[in-house]
Amino acid sequence: MYRPSKTKNGALAVTAKGKTEEDASGWQGGIALRDWRHIVDFPVEERAPHKSSNFREASTAAAAVELLGPSHRGERLLLRTDNTTTMSMVNKQGTMAPDLWPVCKRMFDSAALYDLDLAAEHIPGVENWLSDGLSRYVRRKDCSDWQYRRDEFESIADTMAMPFTLDGGADPVGTNAHLPRYRSVVDGFTRSPVDGEHVYSNPDYACVREYLEHFLACQRRSPFGTAGTFVLPVWDTYDWWPLLKGAHVLRVYPTGSDLFTSPEWRNLAAGDGTYAFGAERAFRGSTHWPGAALGSKTVGNYRPKARAFMTFCEAEGREWLPATEATVRLYIAQMLDKGTVQASNTQPYLSAINNYHEDMGLPGPAKGRAVSRAVKGMSRLQVQAADAAGEEQPVRTWDHGGRGFKPLAL
Repeated sequence: MYRPSKTKNGALAVTAKGKTEEDASGWQGGIALRDWRHIVDFPVEERAPHKSSNFREASTAAAAVELLGPSHRGERLLLRTDNTTTMSMVNKQGTMAPDLWPVCKRMFDSAALYDLDLAAEHIPGVENWLSDGLSRYVRRKDCSDWQYRRDEFESIADTMAMPFTLDGGADPVGTNAHLPRYRSVVDGFTRSPVDGEHVYSNPDYACVREYLEHFLACQRRSPFGTAGTFVLPVWDTYDWWPLLKGAHVLRVYPTGSDLFTSPEWRNLAAGDGTYAFGAERAFRGSTHWPGAALGSKTVGNYRPKARAFMTFCEAEGREWLPATEATVRLYIAQMLDKGTVQASNTQPYLSAINNYHEDMGLPGPAKGRAVSRAVKGMSRLQVQAADAAGEEQPVRTWDHGGRGFKPLAL
């Protein structure tokens, strides 16, 4: 589905593409819109051979309209499908097939309810791989479905200079994802590049080597801004362990730590043998091996001070990667002016800025002579101000524009 550049109301909307697909086995359909996915489960009476594939294709499209209508009210939705019958029904706003009429009515009743303008276009099956994969995904017991504790994830995320942008290992509809954007067995972490992403991943342990090799290849292509944090077992005899060289250890967990929800959290749906989604997750208990959360070199261990500098740059509308010497001088001057830090204690802040840039392959902007002279000048001014306490002498302060010193009104 997509929203064109203008909706019915004339307001600008983001364009995004997605698809609908009904499984050839007649059990389920798949819907994808940007990073949102959904699997439609058909009841027994709507599966093959009781209903036609056209019925299920149209039902999947109707479900897409019902599910997306509330969040896309007043917009135009384009359904991309490889089923020509569904495409014709949507574009002609009707059907002559008695079996499809209830589905057609259901779809356009939802469209009227949410003021949607529907259209459809054909998409070749080879391009319909995501929704096709969703429709063919068989939900069975997943022995690798170990979700990392939410509080531990948030604790690590809070230490990051940059927010996580992609969960590298989730189930196809994201029930165990910690982030809105995720990869699953359907679209595959290694299937698409992650250049420029800040990846979090608790991967299937059988796929660790593939994950790390793919991530490192993307990071070599795009070292600026590509970072990753991986939750892994401490198995130093495995062939993928050397790939972690240079990573920072963010957390270490001894054997017996309560870290993951169990794959047993899903109960088998009664009678049909499928695995249910949406049940309450339960913790399995203690782990049987030591574990660790490791961050790639680009995310470092200097988070708080580097993040404070980035926050300052965003507030001032300045670039923080790469930052200029003038930006660093302004940052230090503002901290001194607010009393956040003394001139003699600025080095940890400068080091954090330099380390972050150097880890990204850039020169440290806080090493230049201009910054050094400015900090020394500020330090002398603070000493002069202290010596002049009680005396009627003017005290100067650093000009935030970086143009020199100016009198400070006391």
